[in-house]
Amino acid sequence: MKVCARGTGAKEIAIMKMLKSRTGVGAENIIQFYEAFEVTPGFACLVFEVMWTNAKEFCDPFSNMQVKERLIKRIARELLKGLVFLKSKKILHNGKSSIIDSS
Repeated sequence: MKVCARGTGAKEIAIMKMLKSRTGVGAENIIQFYEAFEVTPGFACLVFEVMWTNAKEFCDPFSNMQVKERLIKRIARELLKGLVFLKSKKILHNGKSSIIDSS
């Protein structure tokens, strides 16, 4: 679940609704969006599928050890599949925000 202040969630909600069908190569690498609703005036709540962890929590146990190249390749491959899917939908993601490419 994610809470967004006035105006900041509108673009994300529109993009997530557009991606809701999630069909195509790499679609399984995009978090599933369920719904959005207003919590209080000016604050929206976005509901996503439950993830078992996030990137930081996943990497923390490996901070003091060498990670096997095989694991890095697998993670990179899954991230790239998700980015390819976003590109196929003409969406750019910079890690902080998403932009729909109108060209």
